[in-house]
Amino acid sequence: MHIKSDCWLDAVLVTFTFHLYVKLSSFLSLQSLLGHTVFALGFARVFELIFWVGSFKELADWNGSRLPGYIVLLSQLGHLIVMADFFFYYFMSISKGQPMELPTTYSGLV
Repeated sequence: MHIKSDCWLDAVLVTFTFHLYVKLSSFLSLQSLLGHTVFALGFARVFELIFWVGSFKELADWNGSRLPGYIVLLSQLGHLIVMADFFFYYFMSISKGQPMELPTTYSGLV
C-alpha cells in the first residue's frame, strides 16, 4: 500500500515540477534547471547507498543468505557509476560558470 501511494505521489510531484520548469523557462535556462535536478536525484543515491550499507545485515534472507543485500548494494553502486559521467560534466560546467551542456557525440570513444 505504501509503495503504491509513494509512486502516485511521485507522479503528481513530477507534474508540478514540470509545470514550474515551464513557468521558469522564460527566466532561466530549462537545460540548467534539469541539470540541477538530475544532479540532486543522482546525489540522493549517495545517501541511499549509505542507508543500505547501514542496513545490510537486515537484508539477510530467511535462511541467512546475504545475496539480497549484495544485490541491493551492487545496484546502488551501479547507478552511481552510471551517474559518474553526468557528475563529471556537471562539475565541469559549474567550475567554468557555464550552463550545463552534455556532449552529443562520443567520436573519440567509438
